[in-house]
Amino acid sequence: MHFIMLKHTLAVKYILILFVLLTFSTFIQAQDKFQQNRSSTIEKRWFTGGNLGFQLGDQTFIDVSPLLGYKITENISAGVSATYKYFKYNKFYYNPTYNKWYDYTSNVFGGSIFGRYFFMEELFGQAEYEFLHFKHDNYDASGVKFKESSNVSSLFLGGGYRQYVSDNASFDLIVLWNLNESLESPYQNPVIRIGFNLGF
Repeated sequence: MHFIMLKHTLAVKYILILFVLLTFSTFIQAQDKFQQNRSSTIEKRWFTGGNLGFQLGDQTFIDVSPLLGYKITENISAGVSATYKYFKYNKFYYNPTYNKWYDYTSNVFGGSIFGRYFFMEELFGQAEYEFLHFKHDNYDASGVKFKESSNVSSLFLGGGYRQYVSDNASFDLIVLWNLNESLESPYQNPVIRIGFNLGF
């Protein structure tokens, strides 16, 4: 009986030692994972993405707007975006004097700065200032085409919804209101954008 109790006591000790070793090993692994995630979070503050859109036909529209952003905190991000837009409208203007239709083309260059505040992981508010330079067609009274240039500034406020497809990739649906809407503005309120983001 004494021998059986001794074996039982040794077994309990071995089980306790094994339990302590497993617990310590799990703790070390958890610490390593925490440090890796912390380092990964710090390294992955930069992100890129933007908007890409086009429409072909009587009204041709091309939009290429890449962006580069930085995650300042868990809730606050900021960035810059460059923009190129091309518009072409077939039969845009009709001159009854000459019984002739005229096309319209416009090349738009510009950029913007933006800030985002994430209320939740998927929902954010956005403020953005954009400056655009237009080079576009115009016609005089006799129908002679000439080029004009103009500048347009826009101030946007709104928000968006982010759908994650992986840890580093997501799509944004953004709805903005242009507080500086004018006849020269290429936007009509509300302004709806669909974009993508890629962290690195």
